[in-house]
Amino acid sequence: MNSTAVSRLVRMGWLCSVSSLALGLSLAAWSPSAKGGTAYWNAGAASGDLTPTSVTDVPLTVAFGSFSRGNNQGSEVDNNSTSASSGYSFNLNGVSTSASGSFNFGADTLVGTTLDTATSTYFAVTVTPNSGSVFELTAIEFGTRSTLNGPKAWTLRSSLDNYATDLVTPGTLNNNSAWVYVSSTLTTPLIGSAATELRIYGYNVDGPQSFVSNTWRLDDVQLQVVPEPGIAGLAVVACGLGLAARLRAGRLRERQ
Repeated sequence: MNSTAVSRLVRMGWLCSVSSLALGLSLAAWSPSAKGGTAYWNAGAASGDLTPTSVTDVPLTVAFGSFSRGNNQGSEVDNNSTSASSGYSFNLNGVSTSASGSFNFGADTLVGTTLDTATSTYFAVTVTPNSGSVFELTAIEFGTRSTLNGPKAWTLRSSLDNYATDLVTPGTLNNNSAWVYVSSTLTTPLIGSAATELRIYGYNVDGPQSFVSNTWRLDDVQLQVVPEPGIAGLAVVACGLGLAARLRAGRLRERQ
């Protein structure tokens, strides 16, 4: 190689070395094997309190939205203090925690045996990573109460495929008006690089709606999230591989 080519490769090597160091530090902090963070909603203590109660061990590059509901048949507000959660405990950031009571998220579910994403009642929340960042959703947990006219089955789906695929093995619900806590690991972790809406669908509803009282309620919802290296980190890897290839090609030419 001539001196100009060598100088160019030296400059590239310096830039890629600095970038690779930054990537190494990022990977150390964001390793998928590291303990995931938790976003938690306890439905607050007032009507309209739908935002996360706490977000722990999740970097600021990932944001969590407010809870909402869809295909609701009734007129009761979406979070209220009727039938406050009770009778269960759950693990919150390594600490055994009792049902929060107070307010909960509620909906009046549509009658139907099978899941229909166009009409089945759901609770929704959006997870949004910063541009160039990625998140990995690994599990979901929540307290739930279903009445005689409420759902007997639930599942989790996302906007990534227009809600076409179950992210968990569909679970059963007891429609006996008793609060229970359910926990489900995703069958395959969901990887998101843009705003992603998650929907908890309730279905297999026998009885008619009340239209005035929520037949399905959630409380103490947790999302387990592992942050991942973003696109910029992958570009650095590509830079390093490209530089190595050019150096090897140069050495081969010199031997000829």
